[in-house]
Amino acid sequence: MLRNVGITAILLLLPVSPLRAGMEPGNSAPLTVTSPDGNVSISFELKANPQPYLPGERAYYRVSYKGAPVLVDSPLGLDFQGERPLDRDFEVLRTDTVSRDESWQNLFGARRTVRNHYNQLAVSLRERRSPGRRVDLIFRAYNEGAAFRYSLPEQEALGRFTLAAENTGFYFAREAYAYALNLGSYTTSYEGDYRRVSLDRIKPASIVALPLLIEMAGGPWAALLEADLTDYAACSSVKSPAASSNRATSCSISAPRPPFPIPLGSSRAKRPGTGGPGASRAG
Repeated sequence: MLRNVGITAILLLLPVSPLRAGMEPGNSAPLTVTSPDGNVSISFELKANPQPYLPGERAYYRVSYKGAPVLVDSPLGLDFQGERPLDRDFEVLRTDTVSRDESWQNLFGARRTVRNHYNQLAVSLRERRSPGRRVDLIFRAYNEGAAFRYSLPEQEALGRFTLAAENTGFYFAREAYAYALNLGSYTTSYEGDYRRVSLDRIKPASIVALPLLIEMAGGPWAALLEADLTDYAACSSVKSPAASSNRATSCSISAPRPPFPIPLGSSRAKRPGTGGPGASRAG
């Protein structure tokens, strides 16, 4: 049985070379998947980065649009209550790629038939230290943006657990500003003014709701969303403690439950309240 513990989707636009299907273990070279139109590219790599990144070899992903970086090395990881975090010292067990071009019926909204067209890269990881827990990272490159999720396969090394935190980072390649709705608490009406703030002004104590619209210096615009939050906590955006200046934010969750992403992005995003495109993260 697979447990889809969290999925984070980012809606951006980007290209890079596709990955060979069924690639065998190897941690040295980045693994990359590209959208059907070649504009959006997601790369994954196990590597050790200098400060302000956390020490050790960790899992990172990057996103580019039309060859230009949108997200630089951004961390991936999960924290379990009473257990060591699942976020470092991995080995790649295997990789798989798949492509889909299908449609689904939307009962709400302006478009009834929605095309679901993407290229997918799945990376199976196992921590080198005992007990050797496993996690699968699933990346999807759409023409409209990038999406990913965590999946925990059934395993003896990880039985019953409580997910304490999802440590997903979004480290933008350039100076970035957010149109942020700071909820202030988890019992609000989810309404208020969206204020333009630099990412370093989003404090750890803030509860900034998704979707989060990001304005990058020189473009493109990006939106962070989430989807498929059945039995999974929603994400709020906080300042990343390992990030520099106003280029990074992290996903913070407050309770355990499971999800997957539904991306939608555009370089022509409008400001909040004007009907522009969005982005999503699935838990």
